[in-house]
Amino acid sequence: MASQQDSILITHWSNAVALCIYRFKSVLDKTLSYVDIPANLLYENDINYTAQVSKYYSEIIMCITSACKTTIPYTARETFFSDLHVPGWNDIVEDKHHAARAAFLDWVAAGRPRYGPVFMLMSRTRAAFKLALRYCRDHEKMLKANAYVNNLDNKDCIAF
Repeated sequence: MASQQDSILITHWSNAVALCIYRFKSVLDKTLSYVDIPANLLYENDINYTAQVSKYYSEIIMCITSACKTTIPYTARETFFSDLHVPGWNDIVEDKHHAARAAFLDWVAAGRPRYGPVFMLMSRTRAAFKLALRYCRDHEKMLKANAYVNNLDNKDCIAF
């Protein structure tokens, strides 16, 4: 059985009744009142600006997460396959993967040459695929946040 750290919590907003949502708002309001807003947050040329924004953001996310855990129905799912999931795959990587795969198969069919146009195409498409994959892994949190925002904009409460 997986421990709490080996699982991800999936909040079921569609199962939340009006009382749950009211309690969520109350708990979130109370916890957010304890978050310290840095006084010089509006001045971007401050030396500690990035660190302060990051800390402020983390505190707000912790408040939202704790309010969800205590008031909204959720389930825990094991995350042993989470390493295989790449945020941004469908938008950024998938087409490059298909191109690299097709170029690789053409390269194999041509007898795996070490030079020439087939080799160059295979090398170029593979490099583009690896670059896109690295970008997605390096910007995982941002891509997840953007996906959440898109689901919220589309009023897709189940995916959100």
